[in-house]
Amino acid sequence: KELIYTESDLIVTPIIDNPKIIKQVPVRFDPKTLHIPAHSVEKLSAMKDVDWNNFLKRVCSLLDSSEKNTGAARSKLNLLYYLCTLVVHKEIANRLISSQLFPTLIQQLRAATNWDIRANVARVIGLLALHTSELEENVPVSEVIL
Repeated sequence: KELIYTESDLIVTPIIDNPKIIKQVPVRFDPKTLHIPAHSVEKLSAMKDVDWNNFLKRVCSLLDSSEKNTGAARSKLNLLYYLCTLVVHKEIANRLISSQLFPTLIQQLRAATNWDIRANVARVIGLLALHTSELEENVPVSEVIL
C-alpha cells in the first residue's frame, strides 16, 4: 500500500519560527528598581562571610515577601533576573546552592501564584544545578522534582 501525504508534510520548518513555542526572554534586570545593591560577581566573591550572610538574608526576605500587587511581583521578577545573572558563575553558584537561598527557592516554586515567578524560580534552580561544581548531600535537590 502507498502512503498518502501532502507536500506540506515534507517541509521542515525551524523551531525558531514556530509561534506555538514560547521563547525565553533574555535575562535583564534593572539595578535601579532592585531593592538590594546590585553587586558584581567580583564583589560578591570577595565578600566576607558576615557581609555575604547579610546579602543572602536580604535576598531571601525579598523572595519570601508576598506578590499581592503587580509592583511586588515585578520587583520579585527583577530580583530573580538578577539571580540568573549571578548563578552562571561557578563560585557564586557553589556558595548559593549550599545556602539558605536554595530552600527559599524551592518554597517559592511551590507557593508562588504568578507563573512568571515560578518559571524564573525554576530557571534560577536549573542554572544553579548546571553551574555548581559541588553538591553536598544535605542540599535537597530531589525535593525540587516532587
